[in-house]
Amino acid sequence: MGKKDKLIFQLFFEKDVNQGLYVLLYYDAVLQKETPLIDAAINGINTTILEKSMTEIDWKSTFDFCYKKAI
Repeated sequence: MGKKDKLIFQLFFEKDVNQGLYVLLYYDAVLQKETPLIDAAINGINTTILEKSMTEIDWKSTFDFCYKKAI
């Protein structure tokens, strides 16, 4: 793994009411490899500026559908 690569795990448990224990149902594992971008323009969009803008977005809250977002 590279310095900026990310390995993300999500574990999903359910409580077994009969035994009072939590049981692992399943898990997700994602490896996000860093892909260096060249400084270029694609269809008039500068890739360096786009990359900077994309890293400023809080993607976790953007796709959190558990609460209603203000419009």
